[in-house]
Amino acid sequence: MDHRTVVFGTVFLLFGLQLQGQGLETRVLPVKNAGTAQDVNEVATVIRSIAEIGEISVNAGDRTMSVRATPEQTALATWLMEQLDRPAVTPETARHEMSTVYDFAVDRDGKTRVFRFAHADTIQHFQEMVTAIRSSTEIRRVFTYNAPRAVVMRGTAEQLAYAEWLFDVLDIAGAGMTGSSTKQFLVGGSSRDVARVYYAGYTGDVGSFQQLASTVRSIADIRSGFTVNSLRAAVLRAPSPQLEVAAWLLGVLDRPFASTKTAKHELVTEDGDAVRVFYLRESDWSKIRELMVNARAAAGRAFFYGPSRAVALRGTVAQMAQAESIIGDR
Repeated sequence: MDHRTVVFGTVFLLFGLQLQGQGLETRVLPVKNAGTAQDVNEVATVIRSIAEIGEISVNAGDRTMSVRATPEQTALATWLMEQLDRPAVTPETARHEMSTVYDFAVDRDGKTRVFRFAHADTIQHFQEMVTAIRSSTEIRRVFTYNAPRAVVMRGTAEQLAYAEWLFDVLDIAGAGMTGSSTKQFLVGGSSRDVARVYYAGYTGDVGSFQQLASTVRSIADIRSGFTVNSLRAAVLRAPSPQLEVAAWLLGVLDRPFASTKTAKHELVTEDGDAVRVFYLRESDWSKIRELMVNARAAAGRAFFYGPSRAVALRGTVAQMAQAESIIGDR
């Protein structure tokens, strides 16, 4: 290779890097309220990840954060610092609030919003709600700042609108609600993609609640379902007919065992499947296990829900008739 070609290529590369750096600026952001080093690092992680900033450093001594990025990125970083670096929150001063939408117009996922939870008593409760919202909305860029119970989300306008609805429904004062939330959300404005939140009132422990949620998802064909254990809440997203099956199942399964007087409940789905729930008198667990093995062989789907001693099945009319002959009056 010609020596002049190598020199020319090296000069060209250095010139390109210099031009690339000309669009960058450095901004120093003061950190006024973050109480601990962990808090400062969490804020830095949020800013770096949401604004996609490669160069960011924290000076613990003078409590500043330095960012080097494009003007658009540093503007977003400044806005995020203003939203996140606020006085410490206590249970008495916590507020259910959200920021305006910041339009970081670099791509379709460029809209950013900060949600601040008021009723997350523990970090686990806070993280459960955030996980349910992130998973159901399918927002990829979600980052938390634990101390003020704040979460920053960057996604499309439609995703953030759905996230706002879930935030309002889930950030409530304590548990104790039962049944469906009074609202539903049409994701994208279509009845073929609907979200509802259901609250279980009689499940008791977390294991029973998870068993209930799993049974409902499986029988109702719910592909997108996420739980918040501390609220006994299930976030379900599916076409309207499937959510109607889920609501029916929750109504007949989530009840005290003493109130299960009716031996059988039945529903016919939109696609012609039969869904039935039987309450068992049998109390011998070895016999119940044997019965469930036979019921699963007869029906397409069969699940046992312990707290109300119920068997939920779904299949054709013929399969249901065979399963009923197995269960009988047991």
